Amino acid sequence: LVNKSKDDYAYSVIDVNDIDTLLDEYEKTVNQYNDYKERISEGDITVIAEAPALLERAQDLKAKFEKIKDNMTAEQIARLSVIISNM
Repeated sequence: LVNKSKDDYAYSVIDVNDIDTLLDEYEKTVNQYNDYKERISEGDITVIAEAPALLERAQDLKAKFEKIKDNMTAEQIARLSVIISNM
């Protein structure tokens, strides 16, 4: 028997629509990151307070994608590549 946590099992049966939802969330996070970079480059230091939450969200999404990568369709992988290239 292979020991799998409840989370591992949940991601092994993830629905394609759930992956699309994660992709939407990741795209939103990348857009927020790009906005953050732009505001920093313009000298807006008030956004520094946003960095920890943004980093935590990005790390959480990365971990989720690691768990589901084998369940992604070719189209979803292509979309992920496009999102990453926009960083």
